[in-house]
Amino acid sequence: MNLLLERLAGALVLIAAICLVAMVGLIVADVTLGNLLGARIFGAYEIVALLMAPVAFLPIARTLLKDGQITVEIVDALLPGRAIQLLRVFGLAGMLVFAAMLAIFMYTPMMDTVRYGEFTPDREIPMIVKLGPIFIALCVAALCAAFLLVRETLKLLRWKGERA
Repeated sequence: MNLLLERLAGALVLIAAICLVAMVGLIVADVTLGNLLGARIFGAYEIVALLMAPVAFLPIARTLLKDGQITVEIVDALLPGRAIQLLRVFGLAGMLVFAAMLAIFMYTPMMDTVRYGEFTPDREIPMIVKLGPIFIALCVAALCAAFLLVRETLKLLRWKGERA
């Protein structure tokens, strides 16, 4: 299961990286054309805004799996190992609840954009293009958080006294 989640999270990060490169390339091309020829790329701002959602949300699962969350080092130094492990379990439980609730409450409005045909104003790109990657990222993040929560809880239950 861990390998499957690692590969899935890695694929999402790759997609996010491609979107980031596309954003940068589009901005550079738009600014260059605007300055040299006085011609802008129609809908460039809109496309960059659509690409920003995958860049921001798709790497969340990988961050969880690589234990890349922001931590307060002074707390880690002051608390005993078991307390740190307990905080880790609480943090993962919070992440699971947060990602799952966002995904659940996002599903209906996301499907409404498909049902009622919502598009971006300039390029008329379906809004599902923006909301779909966010929903997928939240679902995968919730799945990763659930897997890690079970693993870290089992570690806590088998605690032998060493540092986390």
